[in-house]
Amino acid sequence: MEFETVALNLAYLTYVVASLMPGGLKLRVALIIQSLMFITWAIISGTPTTIVWNILFSCANIWRAVRIVRRNSVALSTEEEHIRRELFPSLSRRDFLLLWSIGRTDSAPVGEQFCAEGVEMKHLALLIDGNVHVEATDGVSIERHAPTFIGEMSFFSHDPASADVVASTPVRFHRWDQDDLRNMSKLNQECSTALQIALGRDVTMKLRV
Repeated sequence: MEFETVALNLAYLTYVVASLMPGGLKLRVALIIQSLMFITWAIISGTPTTIVWNILFSCANIWRAVRIVRRNSVALSTEEEHIRRELFPSLSRRDFLLLWSIGRTDSAPVGEQFCAEGVEMKHLALLIDGNVHVEATDGVSIERHAPTFIGEMSFFSHDPASADVVASTPVRFHRWDQDDLRNMSKLNQECSTALQIALGRDVTMKLRV
């Protein structure tokens, strides 16, 4: 088999592999390799048009790869990285930091009330460590463990809190102003979508209990 034929088949093989990539940096690297293989074949076969187009494709994918690397180069603490992976896996580190920086991490002693049934909620909280006791007037009483969101139904519906939530152990939590989150959703769709997915998953898990 001539080297020209081998180069062409390798180029098409990398094209197939690239098509199977889910996205992100791996996809860009595969597309760059594919373009390089087509350039190799084009040099051997003497087709300058193919060389020019694949140089352009390579440059475009190199640019996208650099953007992905820069976007993921943000340093997170061990705890922040764990939360990102567990609750917001679709977010890059940079986007997660944007979402996280809108709120603030705090702690509270036993007995701290996060929300009262029938009272308007202004914040959404993520319990990072500890337990809270949830009690509604209809008799529902349950203990929630970290990680879990507090005020997610109010955030979705804009309605007052549907239950009393009180810290039953010393707790650590991250709290966002609901209006800040809604304003963010207009500016960063990735963060908004990731938050909606995390909240939806949290609600689903609570309904199963």
